[in-house]
Amino acid sequence: MCAACVDEMTGARKIVHGSIPASIERNSVSPVGNYALQFGWSDGHNTGIYSFEYLRALCPCPRCLPGGLKEPPEKVPSPGSFEV
Repeated sequence: MCAACVDEMTGARKIVHGSIPASIERNSVSPVGNYALQFGWSDGHNTGIYSFEYLRALCPCPRCLPGGLKEPPEKVPSPGSFEV
């Protein structure tokens, strides 16, 4: 979560659970160095930086689960891409 949503020092959530409208969509994705992504949302919110490690931990697919990625993929997408 971003600094506008979570207190950086305590980790406490600043926004009320369930207060983010389901209609918000991702408008853009930008790489941050070689370690993270920054998303732009339809409500104008774009302050979060999400590490690849954090995003990988959120993903429920078998490839991303602990021990799920047994060998490197044949093709590695560039940072910021969402190729499937």
